[in-house]
Amino acid sequence: MATPPPSFILCCAAHNSRITVLTQFFADVGSSPNGLKKQALFRAQLNRCAAVPLSILPNQKDRQFSNARFQWILCNRIQAPQPGVESFKDKRCIYPSALVVGDDNGRHVRRCNATDVKGYVHDGFRDETNVFLRSAGFTAEIEKKKLLPDEPTLRPGDNWIPDWTIDGVRQKDHAVDGTHPVVETHWDSLSLPAQQQRAATVGVVAEESVEEKRVKKGKRSEQEARGNDFSMEKRCRLRNIHFWPMAIEADGAMSKSFIAFFNLVCDAANELTGQNPAAFKNYWWKRLCCKFHQLNSAASLMAA
Repeated sequence: MATPPPSFILCCAAHNSRITVLTQFFADVGSSPNGLKKQALFRAQLNRCAAVPLSILPNQKDRQFSNARFQWILCNRIQAPQPGVESFKDKRCIYPSALVVGDDNGRHVRRCNATDVKGYVHDGFRDETNVFLRSAGFTAEIEKKKLLPDEPTLRPGDNWIPDWTIDGVRQKDHAVDGTHPVVETHWDSLSLPAQQQRAATVGVVAEESVEEKRVKKGKRSEQEARGNDFSMEKRCRLRNIHFWPMAIEADGAMSKSFIAFFNLVCDAANELTGQNPAAFKNYWWKRLCCKFHQLNSAASLMAA
């Protein structure tokens, strides 16, 4: 049997060394305080979207990041302490019990309801999604209202797509509604099995958020005002509207519904406008991922 070349032996040794380091990392994390939470934060980074800003050339305007934002994205990706830049380290959320923003790498402000940070990310990505839809050839609209007779002032989704036929979907009008949860949301109130699931599986929070949107009925006062306790999905179905909830976690993990939506829109772009589907998908995947991380890094760095 031939002796393996030295380069092969060195590669195997390096690979085994990385495995040993990673195994030790999880062992150390698992035995430390908040070990499961740290594992969940690490696991949340293991997705395709999180890698995009660090793996593409900044040769287009929508791929360019300021130094502060790029630093934040890099440190968040590798779970390193954020640099103590002046614009970041001393900021504090207006919520009384919150940490200084720099003390938790800016993650608190991405899940806090006391500020408008969550709305900043949500609205920014909603607008970019509408550009994506219009680029594909749809006559999409943002926050379209007067679609539900029991509550005319309420919009059922962030993005409205009329007259789109999808195999397996009876309705031709679609209300797309997005959310961007953080993996450590409500962490202290979770059961141990729920914490373990988040620590072991990528995208759990995204899927939970989609289901929460699907079955949400609103407050009791809202139900009484409209005269029913139907979920948004059922209310839309009664109006022949396809309610389409989807989620992207703050670190980039996407729900299955978002992936399906993205792929279907890219396929439709070819049918509606004749654009090359592979080129369209490649361009918009990178653009949407970069936009999402632009918004998240800016939100984490902004003053609360």
